[in-house]
This record gives sequence, structure tokens and C-alpha cells, in this order.
Amino acid sequence: MKKQKILRILSLAMLTVLLTGALAGCGEQEPKEELSAGQIAEKLAVLAEAQGLESAADYADVFYGQADFDKVEEFEVLSPMMNVKASEIAVFRAKDESDAPALQLALEQRAQDVQTSFEFYLEDQYEIAQNAIVRRKGAFVCLVIDENASEIAEEFEKLVE
Repeated sequence: MKKQKILRILSLAMLTVLLTGALAGCGEQEPKEELSAGQIAEKLAVLAEAQGLESAADYADVFYGQADFDKVEEFEVLSPMMNVKASEIAVFRAKDESDAPALQLALEQRAQDVQTSFEFYLEDQYEIAQNAIVRRKGAFVCLVIDENASEIAEEFEKLVE
């Protein structure tokens, strides 16, 4: 009789511990801080093979002429100051998520323009430009032209979750 009582108490104690642990795991997580387009671009630039990327936001209207900047909440464009590297990282955030597809088209056009500019200029940079990646997630759109483009694009996906 005593043995059964001890087993019941131990069983209840173990059940209590298991339920407490399970409920603790169901608690609310702190909301993830949303990063700005500039913060995302800076984090992506760390992964870029081409170092020395600097803000080219002042020239974005020239480089991204097809983008409707009235529908852009914020953006950052990082590129080399010398035109001997194809590398570029651009992160745009649309004011409304429904405007993101049009931004995506503008970034795809920019990727094509970079590729064309290096086609008969520098063969190694032309190859990098051919592997440009444009990704869209929610209101954010990103263009990556770099030797590590796929790794950088994956990091973009993680940062915008």
C-alpha cells in the first residue's frame, strides 16, 4: 500500500514537472525588432566578397529609374565607388506591400543594366553580374550582385522574417 502511494506521488510530481516545462515553452516570445532598409543593407554588405561598398542612395534615381520613389518607404543602395566592380546591394521597402512587385521589376531591370554594362568590359565582373539575385519578401525587395550572392540573399530572407 505504501509502495503504491509513493509511486502515485512520484508520478504526480513528474507530471507536474513535465506540464510546467511544456507550458513554459508556450509563453509569448518577444517580437523581433524590424530592421530598416539601411540596417539590412549594412548587415548584408558584411557578407559581400567586394569590400568597400558605399552608399549610392544619392544616385538611386539614376540607377533605378524605373522605380516609383513615391511608393518607396525607404531604401539603401551600396555599391563600389569605382566602376570596375559589378557588386551591388540594394534594399527597398515599399510603402505598401502591393507596390513591392513593381519595385521588384525595377531591381530586376537594374540587374540587367549592370550585366549589360560589364558584358564587353570585364569578363569576371560580367560573370558576377549574370548571377544577380532579386528577392522580395513582404514590402521588402533586395538586389544582390556579388560573388556570394546566394549566401547574401539567404541572409536577406532571415533578416526580413
